[in-house]
Amino acid sequence: MAAEPDAFLPLTGPSLDGVDLRALATSSTVEIPPGERWPLARDRVAFVVEGALLCTVRYRHDDAALVDVLGPGDVVGDDAFLMTEGTGSLELSALVPVRAVTVDAGTLWSLAGAHPGVARLLLLRLSRTVHRLRRRAAVLRSLGVRDRLVLTLRDLATAHGRARGSLVTISLPLTQDVLASIVGCSRESANRALRQLVAEGTIRRAGGAYVVPAAEPADPARANRGAPPRPSLVVTTPSRSSFRR
Repeated sequence: MAAEPDAFLPLTGPSLDGVDLRALATSSTVEIPPGERWPLARDRVAFVVEGALLCTVRYRHDDAALVDVLGPGDVVGDDAFLMTEGTGSLELSALVPVRAVTVDAGTLWSLAGAHPGVARLLLLRLSRTVHRLRRRAAVLRSLGVRDRLVLTLRDLATAHGRARGSLVTISLPLTQDVLASIVGCSRESANRALRQLVAEGTIRRAGGAYVVPAAEPADPARANRGAPPRPSLVVTTPSRSSFRR
């Protein structure tokens, strides 16, 4: 389930070090309407406060591209902070209304040097990105399209979902092209896998939404009895084009 908008982002509010990025002369708060592209300058770093950004990094020397959905607490444009030259072109578009705080990379370096708390928070944000990408690499290497789609839907539900009783609903406009790009397959392969998952009952459609089982928190007593966990449900809303082709 999604956290409160500022819960992952102490840098955008008064921190223990008294740093508030919004109060800096070189910072700005931006709001991006859904469906709009966001041309983030190469010398700026952004922190997502609300919403969901579709992020595509296209690399210069080959046809590879990394597609991800970023949400509250994620860092965008970290190449500007970590490298003198970027490794690829960054394309951003809002899936839903997005609010973010941006600051130039030089100011961020100065803050990290002067305030250990800021440096620690930056490291935590960047390590979260590294962990997510390492997990993605492991999933791509070891699982088929079917299972990659199931895990992707669960991850999106965890990051962007809203609980309604025992269900978690995600209203991101996820086309088959977007899902295919995230899991590293063609749209046709994603379409076949989604149809297979629906046919076998692994995921369902309810009211125009995907429904997938979500693992419960570990229960040592249940594990000792050898009983399987009872799955709850995670609901994600697909785009209108889903299952048409």
